Amino acid sequence: GRAWLHDYFSVTDADSDAGLSEEELSKILDSIQQCQQNDNGDDNREYHDDDDDGDNICHRNLANLPVLMAEFDVFLDDSSILPTLSSMSSKRASSVHAISELYRAANRVYRIHEERKTLVAGLMTGLARLRNGRRPDRNSDVLRDLDGIGLVIGRNDKLHERTPGHERMQNNPLIKMENMGLGNFGILSTIPNLAEELMLRLEPHYGSTHREREEYKAEVASFVAFQTLEAYASPREMAKALLAPSAAERFGMAYNIMARHREELYEWTKTVSDDLADCGEECGDLW
Repeated sequence: GRAWLHDYFSVTDADSDAGLSEEELSKILDSIQQCQQNDNGDDNREYHDDDDDGDNICHRNLANLPVLMAEFDVFLDDSSILPTLSSMSSKRASSVHAISELYRAANRVYRIHEERKTLVAGLMTGLARLRNGRRPDRNSDVLRDLDGIGLVIGRNDKLHERTPGHERMQNNPLIKMENMGLGNFGILSTIPNLAEELMLRLEPHYGSTHREREEYKAEVASFVAFQTLEAYASPREMAKALLAPSAAERFGMAYNIMARHREELYEWTKTVSDDLADCGEECGDLW
């Protein structure tokens, strides 16, 4: 981390409120720098007996210097300060730290989105196996989705009445959502790839100076993340994301919503696993 040092003082004037003057501080720092330069030059010069006197004098001077102390404030990035901390004073910060924090938040969202895709794919396969678990009555007019295509086109709510756990699954709110809440936008691709595609479409609308910023891709990806949440997030959450003042905050909101969705999917996998076990089906390869 980085810090801003101020109000220098030493052991000799610890009892005084005056502290070190700029001239005194400058002399001390010059003495330290001179000795460091002498030490660094030892490897590049030939050894002479006369050099011992100069080195000894330098080290004696260092030993006589007072112990320096100072107050300090940690640098924070203005862009990384959350609205809940707005009452705190904003301190100067390096842009490198802000970019690092932004992409750390982005990577968390990228990973949890892939986890949601894995769970949804497993659930779709598990439901298809449950549909095929028992044959319908010969006189039944219910169509069987043997190849699982009905799951992709949004007909995964048509569970056969004789499927184990049919009533329990029909009451799950996720089954009424498009692709179990994952939607169609991000089900077949990653958020970074979708962000790159959106950047190409936005290129005519933004200048090169704006597009060449390090944080530009993350800013676009933060909006893409919420596009993948359209089928699951509430209208209030979507509106709040549009009003978020920074991409880092938008990523944080997206992560919280995706984490909630992931937990609901995971709980549903337990139900499907139990039903598959009742039918004698293996489910260890689904998630």
